[in-house]
Amino acid sequence: MNQIWFSIYLSFKIAFISTLLVIFIGFWVSWILVRKDFMGKKLIEVLVNLPLLVPPSVLGYYLLLIFGREGLIGYGLEKYLGIRLVFHWTGGIVAAVMVSLPLYINAVRPALATLEQEVEQAAKVDGATDFQVFYKIILPLISKSLIAGIALTFARSLGEFGATLMLIGNIPGKTQTMSLAIYQAVLSGEYGIANQLVFILTFFAILIMLFIGKIDTKFE
Repeated sequence: MNQIWFSIYLSFKIAFISTLLVIFIGFWVSWILVRKDFMGKKLIEVLVNLPLLVPPSVLGYYLLLIFGREGLIGYGLEKYLGIRLVFHWTGGIVAAVMVSLPLYINAVRPALATLEQEVEQAAKVDGATDFQVFYKIILPLISKSLIAGIALTFARSLGEFGATLMLIGNIPGKTQTMSLAIYQAVLSGEYGIANQLVFILTFFAILIMLFIGKIDTKFE
């Protein structure tokens, strides 16, 4: 496969998988932060938003410490499960999840906080199950924020660079995403390749912003 096409394929693959993970992880974390009170809640809130504040290279370094071959989690993954994340494209999923998770949570959490729990309780009194309350009441009421969060997550994952470079490197045909390919093309003076990939990423960024704007108008 041509290296340019591979970088496009890998970028979308990582963005798609990481977005699915963020949807489930982010909703669970958002729900806990809104509905539960517990010791250490403020610390979790800080950790959730930390990727928005620290440089991507710093975040990537933390990920190396955690998921590297001698890391707290990486050692066990490689020794017992044979899973290696460093210098492997799967590590790009971890990086994408970490950088996009705050965007999803910050989109969904305020919507969950505005829900009136009395409505949910009334539905349960009328015989609705927890699943029915979730599917027929909660999801419709927060659907706008969910869709916006998903769109932002996909866009951020698609263009991730710094943390990805630190964790999986820039290996053409193996770990090189579009952002990494742009970086390599500029260093090599191959501006034609850089222009093509920049256009693709910019096009999808604009498309997603227009989509979010349409969702905002539709739900007004």
